[in-house]
Amino acid sequence: MIQGFLSAVAALTVFRGLSGHGAPRRAFVLISFPLVGLLFGVVALAIVFIFQAKLPYLSAWLVPVVWLALSGASHFLGLSKSLNAFLADGTADDRQRALSLEGVGMPGMALAILIVAGKVFALLQCQILETSMVALSVLLAPVIARYVAVMMAISGDGQSEEADSNDNLLILLSATGITFLVSLVSLALALALLVTALVTAMLLRWVAVSRLESAPPPILGALIEISETAMLWIPVVCTTLGLNLSLLRISF
Repeated sequence: MIQGFLSAVAALTVFRGLSGHGAPRRAFVLISFPLVGLLFGVVALAIVFIFQAKLPYLSAWLVPVVWLALSGASHFLGLSKSLNAFLADGTADDRQRALSLEGVGMPGMALAILIVAGKVFALLQCQILETSMVALSVLLAPVIARYVAVMMAISGDGQSEEADSNDNLLILLSATGITFLVSLVSLALALALLVTALVTAMLLRWVAVSRLESAPPPILGALIEISETAMLWIPVVCTTLGLNLSLLRISF
C-alpha cells in the first residue's frame, strides 16, 4: 500500500523519484489518488489562511501556480496534448498519434493556459466569500478532481477491459471512502463540487471517445485541470445566485 501511495505521488507530482523499485499493484496506486489530491489541498489551504484576508490577489495567484509547480506541470501537459488532439484534423488514429507526440502545439497550449487562468479568475472572485469557504473549496477541489480521475481510469479507455472486477471494486470502495471522509469537512459543498466534477468527467469522456475513440491516460490530466477550474467557480456562482453553501447541512 505504501509503495502504491509513493507511486501515485510520483505519477501526480513533481517528485518523480519516489516511485521506488518494482511495480506496485495498480489498485493501490489508484486508491492513493485522492490522498495525493489531499496534499495539494492542504498546501492550498495553508496559502488561503495565510494570505486571503489581507492579500487576496496574491492568494488567488499563488494557489494555481503552486498546484502547477507541485504537479510538475504534468496535468497541464496532458490538458494541452488532449486539446491539440481534439482539434486535430483527420481520423481518430491521426488524432491519437497527435496525442502521443512529444511537443505541444500552440492551439492546445493557448486553450490550456486559458483554462488554468480560469482558476485565478475564480479565486479573485472569491473575495466575496468568507475565508473559510475559500479554504474549504481549495481543500476539496484537488481531492474530488483526482477521485473522478480514478472513476474514469477504472471505467476503461473505451477500447479494452483494464482490470478485473475485484480490483475495480476495491478501488471504487476505497477511493470513495477516502473522498467521503475528507468531504465531511463540508458535505454540502463537497456534493456540489462532486456533481460538477462528475458532469465534467462525463462530457470530457464523451468528447474523447467521439474524437479519439478512446480515453487514453493524458485525458486524466486534462480532467483534473478542467474539473478543478469548474469546481472553483461553484461557490462564486452559488453565492451570486443567493445560495450560501456554508449554511446548508446534510444529515443522515
